[in-house]
Amino acid sequence: MLRHSNKNKFAGFSIVEVMIALIVLSGGILALSKFQGQLFQSAALSAERAQAQSLAQRVIDYYRSLNQTTLSSLATTCSSSCNGSLLSPSTGTATATQIGAASYTTTWQITSSTTSSNTGTQKFIYRVDATVSWNNAQGSQTHQAYVLILPN
Repeated sequence: MLRHSNKNKFAGFSIVEVMIALIVLSGGILALSKFQGQLFQSAALSAERAQAQSLAQRVIDYYRSLNQTTLSSLATTCSSSCNGSLLSPSTGTATATQIGAASYTTTWQITSSTTSSNTGTQKFIYRVDATVSWNNAQGSQTHQAYVLILPN
């Protein structure tokens, strides 16, 4: 008596199993490609923000380097805002700086306040507000604000 084995009857994959595997695999590849696109956008935005921070840091470093007398004269002569070049001793707006695909505009303002109303013990605190604006790669307006507090 010969016996036939049923092994060959169930060997291999059916066409339905192969199609389901291909659908799952293509969905995973599509998700990875979308994720990669988002990574590129995120990297571009990060580079733009780093450039904006560098431009604002130039203004903040300039005011940090000034002595107390110069700061006091700036705060009284430019009480709200004055126009000036990027690092001139005044407040205002810098001309647009084109770096890569983005065009940056830096604005700043210096204000002062006192710690007490008694003129004998009065000390000034200076606040430098620097804002950098630019159109990002997607075409939308982006702003970053930086603040420096300079005690007397």
